[in-house]
Parts: sequence; C-alpha cells; structure tokens
Amino acid sequence: MTNHHHHCHDALKRLRHEITDKSWLTLSLPYHHDDASLSCHASQPSSSSSSSSSSSSSTPSPPRPRPSPFVYTPLTPPTCRPIQTIFFPQILFPTLQLSQPDPDLIIPKLPHHTSSLSQDSHQEKQEQEVHVSLPNTIASTSTSNGAVLKRRQSNQQPSCPGKRRKLKTDTIPPPFPWAKSNRATLHTLDHLLSELKLKTISGTLQCKYCMFQQEVQLDLVENFKKVTEFIEQNIHEMLDRAPDIWLHPVLPNCESCGKEKAMQPLITKKRNINWLFMLLSQTIGCRTIDDLKYFCKHTGTHRTGAKDRLLYSTYFGLCKQLQPNIAFYS
Repeated sequence: MTNHHHHCHDALKRLRHEITDKSWLTLSLPYHHDDASLSCHASQPSSSSSSSSSSSSSTPSPPRPRPSPFVYTPLTPPTCRPIQTIFFPQILFPTLQLSQPDPDLIIPKLPHHTSSLSQDSHQEKQEQEVHVSLPNTIASTSTSNGAVLKRRQSNQQPSCPGKRRKLKTDTIPPPFPWAKSNRATLHTLDHLLSELKLKTISGTLQCKYCMFQQEVQLDLVENFKKVTEFIEQNIHEMLDRAPDIWLHPVLPNCESCGKEKAMQPLITKKRNINWLFMLLSQTIGCRTIDDLKYFCKHTGTHRTGAKDRLLYSTYFGLCKQLQPNIAFYS
C-alpha cells in the first residue's frame, strides 16, 4: 500500500514538472532527439532518482516531442496574388487601346440620317486614331509641341508691323521764324536783329473760360531786357528754383467775357510751343511739367525734379540760347 502511494506521488510530481516546463514550446531552434533526451534527463534529476530508489519496476513516461519550427520552402503555397505586368504604352497613354474595340460598344448607324457619309468617315478616323502605334503617338506629340512653339513665336511678333510707333526725329520744320529746325531751339539775339530783322515777336493768347483768342505783339529788345534785369537782381535768391512770379504769372483780363487773369498763351503741341513769346511775356509757368521736361530733354538739360526747378532751367536755357556768350546764365 505504501509503495503504491509513493508511486502515485512520484507520477503526480513528474506530471507537474512537465506542465511547468515550457522549454518545448520554443520554435526558434530546430528539433533534435539528442537534445530533447538530454534536456529531459537534466530537467528531472530528482524525480528519476526518487523513482529508481522507490521502485525499479515502474518506467518513466517518454518525453513529449516538441513541434518543429516553421521553415519556408519553395513548395510553400503562394499567399498573395501574382504580379501584374504593366506595359510602357499603358503608362504614358492610359486611354490608348491597342486591342480591337468591342463590337458591342460601337454605336449603330442611323439608317435614315442625312450625314451618314460624314459619320462613317469620322468613325474611320477615330478607329485609325485608336489603333495608332507608340512611335506614331510620340511623333504626333513632338509635332504638336513644334506647332505650339511656332504659335508662341508668331504671337510674340508684332501682328501689324506697319503700325509701329514712329521714332521722333531731332529736326522738324521751324514752327516760327525765330525758331530753328531743332526742337525747342531759338536763334541768337544777334541773328534775329541783324539777319532776320525782327523787332517784334507775336503770339496768341486764349481765354480759359470763353476760348476767346487775341493776337499780341511784344517788343523783342525791351521785353528781353526786362527778363535779364530780373535775373541779375534775383539770381542769388533763386537757389536754382524759379520764383513765385514765374510759377504764377500775372495774366491779362479777357476783353470778351470780362474775366480777370484769364488770357494765357495758346496751348498747342509741344513741337509748336512759342517759347520766345512766353519768355518775353514771362508766362512759361502756364505750361505743364511735361512741357518743361520736353524742353529740357531736347536741350540737354537735367529734367528730373519739381516744377520750380524745371522752370528755372527753362528760363536760363532760353536766355542762354539768345545770348550764348553771357557767363551768368550757365
């Protein structure tokens, strides 16, 4: 009875040890019989000794074999779909169909349509375009790119070459007897008095309100003397700027409508400005800043700045044209 009790106790211990021993669950190492027997004997030294001492007739149960780890072999069945091959023409032109079109998808022809011939030709052209090969498509794209480049070049070129803006020349027909053929240029005072025999300079005044025009004549020598005397008296106070009397000249009254300070020099094109008449009447301030820049441009004078600086340069430039030998004009 006692031997049977000891035998059951040893078997229960053995079973407990086998349950707690989890070394056989390892899947990373390959399975070997020798290693299994060694590990089994090594892991149960106490149980085997006790069982041998207790009873020689009882044999220990064989160790449970460990499952072999998973190894991939060429015979392993595939678990993914096969690789789909995509050709180069399908990548470049997804809508290009190299195979025959489906006859079920072709739209039937209308039997009693007036433009049946045109539809047939159009359908044939579409089929030819569908069955075009890759080199032809590349050639067509290159020709289309060339057409686009030609179109861009044609757009950059002027559409109407005959309507180009004409460049202004430095010489024009003299608008007045006292003016030269060069723009905004006058003859010298000696040339006007000795050669042209001019004593009076005429000009036209126009009312700002009623547009009444009046012809006015000024004495050349007397009025130019007034300008030069005013410059000699105020040149040190000007500081390269025109005084207020030049910026806002006193204008005569209109005889037609009776408005005060309404008669100003007639406004014309820049090439026909009567510079000598406005110099003698000291009414250059009535012109705009663009007119003053025009004078400075064609006389080689600096033309950037406020209106008082440009007006100062215009007065001194005209005086220097009439008397080029006077030093204080420069």
